[in-house]
Amino acid sequence: MIAKKIGDRQGEAHVLANVGWVEAILGLYGNAKRSLAEALVIEREVGHCQSEAYALLNLALVAVNSGEPELAKVHAQQALEIVRDIRERSGEAFALTFLAHAELALGSAVTAEDAYGQTVALHRQLEQHHLAVEPLAGMAQAAVTTGDRATVISRVEEILAYLDAGGTLDGAEEPLRVYLICYRVLQAAQDPRAIQILSTGP
Repeated sequence: MIAKKIGDRQGEAHVLANVGWVEAILGLYGNAKRSLAEALVIEREVGHCQSEAYALLNLALVAVNSGEPELAKVHAQQALEIVRDIRERSGEAFALTFLAHAELALGSAVTAEDAYGQTVALHRQLEQHHLAVEPLAGMAQAAVTTGDRATVISRVEEILAYLDAGGTLDGAEEPLRVYLICYRVLQAAQDPRAIQILSTGP
């Protein structure tokens, strides 16, 4: 790695973080954890708080997807504390989303729904409407768990209206999660739009 050879620690951390993200996308979670953990160590050494927070967020998402919600919760909470300290509001929204993912996986659906709701509100305040869709889907999923059918339908209808109006999921961390949740809800309701959502997904 060139950055490592020339002693560019920040550059080295960025490369490791990018490699870790690609490994996570490929499902190589063990490799991703190692790469991201190395990046986190360097970010802490150089004292770059924002990059440290995002390394923790990536670790949180990897932990959720690899079946380690407790670890994901720890990483997300650490990241949330940092981004709130430095007033990085976009980072706060992502931290709340990943914390909600972890809480939902741990069976705390009510807590998860609240965190998703905070995320939706933050993205909308920042006029990041395309990024509010993923936590909206999370709210629907949490409501499925609590048996709140009215909320489930309401959130999914909101998502479908956004997509029907030409809205995109550009920038969403896991856009497929949105389509999958909508499909499952519509399929359970025997709604013919379930098939349509499969054909419109990425």
